[in-house]
Amino acid sequence: CRATGPARNFAHATRLAARLRSGLAAIPGCVIRDAPPSFDEEVARSLGAARCAIVTFEAESTLGVRSADLHSALEARGISVSVSPSTHHFEPAARARPSVVRISPSYINAESEIDTALAAIAEELARLAREKGA
Repeated sequence: CRATGPARNFAHATRLAARLRSGLAAIPGCVIRDAPPSFDEEVARSLGAARCAIVTFEAESTLGVRSADLHSALEARGISVSVSPSTHHFEPAARARPSVVRISPSYINAESEIDTALAAIAEELARLAREKGA
């Protein structure tokens, strides 16, 4: 971390998070929840703000797949994620949403690890949805 510096580490982690969000958006039934759909990256940057590398998503509202079940499936495959409750939100209307899976890419991760995680998420969501009959 010291050798590369905080700015470079942040840039790498946020690039990985952007790759992850892009991949998640392409997975049927996956709903990204870490920012509203209206969030504009360019406007945020112009104001000196940036999206962090914390990525949250769920598939319960679309496929009926609980975040806890996806968490267990991914952990079994060696992919570290966590689950955050919908109450972890400042917007009252959002508190009724399902819990989310949280993935936080870091400066130590590589693009290939993001791709591996995306493939596993797609496979496990499809499997869990089939088991639910969705």
